[in-house]
Amino acid sequence: MIYAYDSQFYQQMATIPDSKGCHVYAVNELAKMIVVANKKKLSQYTWQEPGFQLKKEFNLTDTPKNIHFVSGSVIVAYKKYYECLDVNSGGVSRIIDVDKEHKMVIGEVSVLNVDPTLCYFCLPFVETQIPHSAFRSDCILLSLGLQGILLNTECVLSGASFTFGSQNEERIEWTAPPTSIHILNPFLLTLLSDSSVEIHEMATLTSIQKLQISSPSPHALSLAICTDDSRSNSSSSIFQNHAYLCNGEQLSVLRMIPLSNQVRKLQFCK
Repeated sequence: MIYAYDSQFYQQMATIPDSKGCHVYAVNELAKMIVVANKKKLSQYTWQEPGFQLKKEFNLTDTPKNIHFVSGSVIVAYKKYYECLDVNSGGVSRIIDVDKEHKMVIGEVSVLNVDPTLCYFCLPFVETQIPHSAFRSDCILLSLGLQGILLNTECVLSGASFTFGSQNEERIEWTAPPTSIHILNPFLLTLLSDSSVEIHEMATLTSIQKLQISSPSPHALSLAICTDDSRSNSSSSIFQNHAYLCNGEQLSVLRMIPLSNQVRKLQFCK
């Protein structure tokens, strides 16, 4: 069952009784909307005080392995293909077929709104400079096993279909099958099935770091990106986001730290 909590005081605000037994869900924060998959049924809820109200229900062709909200549509991952469901019209379009069944992972890569003059970063000991060419159009990242493919969001939402292996496609490669994808501009953080986090630079999709995580089980690992609102007025807004990693026993924070800060700390220690 899905529970909604107040993010400030962590008090339970509402529940979705019909979500009992659901296995995947997706949230559209701007639209105050949530879609819940329960076997071959997809239910759409909107937030209306004092809780979520059922708006629509859709019958699916199979039990989805994953779902992801993108604008007014839902990307639905099945065993061997991805579809785009327009929640307004109910229209469905096939995006791409997958040769091998795996844990289907979906990510949304938004336009980089990063000042290149500020982009000298390291996640412990890794320095990266983001070139002016880093500014790309919005994309949807779909996993195809050990590789992922980036597809233009506008094309996907318009009903276009794709074939893996086309000449102009952009791909990303992982060292192990991914379990979740997260955006921490200007990086892509991927939680992998071998109990690690692999970090790619978003502009070139180059792997720059892999963090091995100690965990009692790969299934106990979870990763989330959160924004520090207390720094919302800072000109260096790129430093506001943090990655929170839980291994089932403790919660750790991964932060992007400017290399200049690390150098100053090392000098101070001397």
